[in-house]
Formats: sequence, structure tokens, C-alpha cells
Amino acid sequence: MKHKFIIGLSALVPMTVSPLLEGTEDRRRLPAGAGETEVCSNLEFAISYGLFNSLLARKRIYTFIILLFVVLLVSCKQNTDESAESSVIKPEDLIGKTMEYRYGESIYHVTIDSDSTLHWEAMAGDEKGLRENETYVIASLDDSKVFITWGEENGIGVAQVLDFKKGLVYNHLLRGRTVTAGEGEIKVLDGK
Repeated sequence: MKHKFIIGLSALVPMTVSPLLEGTEDRRRLPAGAGETEVCSNLEFAISYGLFNSLLARKRIYTFIILLFVVLLVSCKQNTDESAESSVIKPEDLIGKTMEYRYGESIYHVTIDSDSTLHWEAMAGDEKGLRENETYVIASLDDSKVFITWGEENGIGVAQVLDFKKGLVYNHLLRGRTVTAGEGEIKVLDGK
């Protein structure tokens, strides 16, 4: 019996090779100078039962690892989809909600009462205690941003981009013909 090693995907696997042609008359058919190991078409490969079980066990482990990877990948995709859906903000989702705006030390609570009215109250800062009811217009810019505008009773025009993903409010105020811009933090308050 002769031994030959074949390179597999994960290891060198010994395989027993025995010539099919053992007789002297069959040896005469070989080309001149050819040895038994060079004529592969005339060789019989015998794989031991133990080696077969070893390969089968490896295949099961590899199959298990691949299935585990696929399950984890699918569950991560579902979690990503669910979190993406929950971060979508539509104007109608804000009705009945109170948002807190923070501009440094100034804090305002803005409550969306209906699809066209809101009220705000200054909770801290120079304007603490001021409150008003306003008529507003709102539109979605994308899944996490809305654009909202209103005119206050004192003549100030308010235009804001609310970025709920970043937690920021971009504010432009129009007083007469003077426009000022500001940026603050925003969050939707729980339970309101």
C-alpha cells in the first residue's frame, strides 16, 4: 500500500491509495518510466471510516456556525428596521406632545395641541413665565426632521427646523426686518 496526502480546505487529510492493477500483465500497459503514483486513473482511494466521521463532524460544526451567523444577521437586520421605524417623526405624531427647547439657560415648553394650534411657556431664563397660544404650520423634511413656523402675538415670526435624531432645534426669528438665527437642544418630554 502507498500513502498520499491531499490538501483539503481545512487540513491535510491522509488517504490510502492502492493500485488497482497488481498483476504483471497490467503493469506492462503503463507508459515507459511511469510509476504507480503517477497513474491516478488506475488507483483506488480508500477513506477510513474514522476519517469519514471526522469530516462529517467538521461539516456539522461548520453548518452550525453558518446557521448561527445567518440567525444573528437576520435578527440584527430586524432590530435595525424596528429602530428605524420608531425614529420616524411625522407631524401628526407630535399632536398632544410637549417638547422642551433649551437655549443656554432659557428653557421653553412647546405643546402641539392640534394640527394647527400650539401653546408655549418659558420655564426658565429672561422670559420665564411668558406663555402664548399660536397658530402654526408644519411639514416633514425627512424621517427625523420637521419644519415648523408661527407668528407670535408680539409680532415675532418663528421658523424652526426640529431635528429629533440629533436632538437639535435650528431657530430663525424675524423681528420687523431683522432676522436672527440660533440653535438649541430639543427633546420630547415623557408622558406629555
